[in-house]
Amino acid sequence: MRIAIAGSGGKMGRTLIEAVAADASLQLAAAFDMGDDIAKALAACDALVDFTRPEGTLAHLEACVAAGKPIVIGTTGFTPQQKARIAAAAGHVPVMLSPNFAVGVNVVFKLAEAAARVLGEDYDIEVIEAHHR
Repeated sequence: MRIAIAGSGGKMGRTLIEAVAADASLQLAAAFDMGDDIAKALAACDALVDFTRPEGTLAHLEACVAAGKPIVIGTTGFTPQQKARIAAAAGHVPVMLSPNFAVGVNVVFKLAEAAARVLGEDYDIEVIEAHHR
């Protein structure tokens, strides 16, 4: 599978480039940052993985819809309106939105879902994520 990575200059982007290089079933088709030619990157890939900022992700999402390419979004910080745009795009191309790829955090999300089912509607479950500086 040919992968394009948006946000290639960031920490996750560099990690993804290394992961793609280490997997014989994957090929790095393009790696770019904001301001680079996304149309060229999309023409060369089977799917885009985006770790940028919300405004960049939305621009990349629109380009993916126009090109008919799937997108994996690891970006955080979307407003409800931006999430609605992502949901609408998912009606046209495959979209995976996972703003946190950490295994531990995803385990906590699953535990919170289970707790919500057991506790019922009398409780609100909220997961708060904090980052060190």
